[in-house]
Amino acid sequence: MRKLLLICVCTMMVIVSSAQERKLGFGVKAGVAATSLTIPKGEKSQSSYRAGFTGGFFADYRFNSRWALSADLLYARQGADIKLNGDGENQMKLDYLQIPVLVNFYLTRSLAVKAGIQPAFF
Repeated sequence: MRKLLLICVCTMMVIVSSAQERKLGFGVKAGVAATSLTIPKGEKSQSSYRAGFTGGFFADYRFNSRWALSADLLYARQGADIKLNGDGENQMKLDYLQIPVLVNFYLTRSLAVKAGIQPAFF
């Protein structure tokens, strides 16, 4: 449980541009993602979490002090460690290019609620 909590905290860490007065901001994001794989119940298998790197660039445009539009270009390594039917362990590594486009509503100067789409390419 401690390991999963550490991974979640690391995932939320981002390096952000601190200039709130500018309308256009940009920066770098980096983090850790913990992923697993769900296998149909008919298979006798086990899947465990696999840690992967997530990183890339972001840009945002502030319309005013409350509303902004942001877009990211992220590389994400995901996957799982799998044991199928009691056989040896296999590693499944999946690489994605993710492009989230979000509308941001700022509740305070540094706290925002975000909603949008995130296309990902395998």
